[in-house]
Amino acid sequence: MEKGAEFLLAHRVYKSHTDWSTVELRGLTEAFPGNPVTSFHFPMWYYYDVLHALRVLAKLGYADDERLRDALHLLQSKKTPEGRWLLDGDWARERKDAVRKNLLNIEELNRPSKWVTLNCYRVLAMTGDLDVP
Repeated sequence: MEKGAEFLLAHRVYKSHTDWSTVELRGLTEAFPGNPVTSFHFPMWYYYDVLHALRVLAKLGYADDERLRDALHLLQSKKTPEGRWLLDGDWARERKDAVRKNLLNIEELNRPSKWVTLNCYRVLAMTGDLDVP
């Protein structure tokens, strides 16, 4: 776990890779423009995005690591004026295979998400960045 965490931290969670389409993400950019790694998803399945990485790294005890700052800044930048976050992506709808297609459409894409918002607040609480009025 330490080696995996160090790998993610060395790459600033997401910044070292500009083309993630070479492995699992092939074909997603046509249907869902933007970088799927910087989109916030729910449910996660077995894929990777910045929000999930932040949750895992914070739970593993890396919440104070300075190398999370870029990813935390990205998280904060996606917060709506109402204090919520949008469901940017949904792996089940993004994947081309028919097995999972429309299996779990829990929330609407590009709309405020209670699950993504909850996970963002969890990360911010673990990193000490939660500003509660």
